[in-house]
Amino acid sequence: MLPPPKPSTASDRSFALPKGCTEVRHLMGATRLADFLTFVRERADLSALYGEDSDPMMEMAESWRAAARVYDALETAEPYPQDTPTIFPAPAEMLEYCDQLVALPHIRREFDRVPVAIGMVPLAHLICAQQRIQMPQIATEAAVPQRPADAELFASCLPLTAPPHAFHVIQQVMDEKQGSVTFASDNHDIRVLSTQVVNGKAAEGNWPGYSQGVLAVPVGFSGNVVNVIRFQDRLVLNNGYHRVCDLQRRGLTHVPAIIHVCRHWEDVGLAGSSEVFQNGSVYFERKRPPLIKDFADSRLAISLAVPASRKFVRVKYEIEVGYLNT
Repeated sequence: MLPPPKPSTASDRSFALPKGCTEVRHLMGATRLADFLTFVRERADLSALYGEDSDPMMEMAESWRAAARVYDALETAEPYPQDTPTIFPAPAEMLEYCDQLVALPHIRREFDRVPVAIGMVPLAHLICAQQRIQMPQIATEAAVPQRPADAELFASCLPLTAPPHAFHVIQQVMDEKQGSVTFASDNHDIRVLSTQVVNGKAAEGNWPGYSQGVLAVPVGFSGNVVNVIRFQDRLVLNNGYHRVCDLQRRGLTHVPAIIHVCRHWEDVGLAGSSEVFQNGSVYFERKRPPLIKDFADSRLAISLAVPASRKFVRVKYEIEVGYLNT
């Protein structure tokens, strides 16, 4: 028998966070048990839940199995709609804002391989491919009023400027032949954005000699927009989890998003994360896939204490000089 839902607009955490830890909400039961247990073993601090001397891995595994049974029951009790959930067009007064967004160079480069549209997507039917969220980050990601106006909502979900997150160079080890530079940020979205070679006059810079070529490895953040993949009448959230979770908790039913309109499975590979592409059966074939709203259901999600951390990107280089026959 399907246990009754225990939805919550806040965390159901019943323990005090250890010093230096943050609360992470983790889904269970829909994807791989081994991955869940690896995260718990390597990242979570379970002392507040089970004490210092216990071995809680079996309890964690049983919690995951209980969630899996709930998902099995939901396939009959609450299947995903057979038709594409309704996507509404952007409000007329926001069309000029949308034009500004798609004209941004970094947005054009980020969304240049699969057709896209902008629309108001239904939160209740957004499929969840990210298995955990940081609870404190929810409030900071969606810095909008309780009931935001359209302009405030679009500015949060589809911002025109870079996120105001700290970004630091924390280590430089460089000489003439090899070295490395390490970047770090509190925002775990930090990443290598691309690699490219710049030739000719564009390579000129503030360094000695007449430079003719520059190898660029830009590090920073993604476009920071709420992004959804549409494929086979399903909607999978690709980016913007913390903002979407917060806005759903506030009672909103639809939010603006850039939608990848994927007509072929290979489009999903270009548009989505490796998780979405490699485990597509979970998100596009299962009768009841994991949904964003499941983070608020204590049958399907658990709160864990995880040491607070910054993410780093280390770029290494090695220079080799030789001769080629002409």
